[in-house]
Amino acid sequence: MSEIISGLGLDLKLFLAQLINFAILFVILFKFLYKPLLKLMNQRSEKIEKSLQEVKRIEKELEETERLREEKLQEAKKEAEKIIKNAEVLAEQIGEDIVSKAEEESEYILEHAKGEIAAEKEKSLAQIRGEVAELVVGATAKLVGKKVSKQEGKKLLEKSLEEVR
Repeated sequence: MSEIISGLGLDLKLFLAQLINFAILFVILFKFLYKPLLKLMNQRSEKIEKSLQEVKRIEKELEETERLREEKLQEAKKEAEKIIKNAEVLAEQIGEDIVSKAEEESEYILEHAKGEIAAEKEKSLAQIRGEVAELVVGATAKLVGKKVSKQEGKKLLEKSLEEVR
């Protein structure tokens, strides 16, 4: 075998030395380069995996937040509808109150006006009676040809008014 090796132009001592140098270099590279690089790659993979898990967790939280937002929005819509209905009912009640107060006030004004009209009528009638009495007394005095006293005039007036009634 040494003939084959020497036929190839290889020196066995040099080959063994190179083989030992290669083994030492391999051990050094494995220990100082490959292991730290492998460790760094594993850390990087773990970091990426944690990031992916964090993204999934955030997506779930986002979905939950979106669901809660929709629920709150629906509750707010229901509350707004309730407030609007209450406002409509209140406005209707206020409108009815205003109408009833206006009716009461118009009835009061009407009754007050009727009272004023009745008082004015009585006043006017009294004034007319006085004027009619003077006219009757004057007319009677002209017809009879003498002056009539106030008492006689009153009696004539009362008699005339009874006949008119």
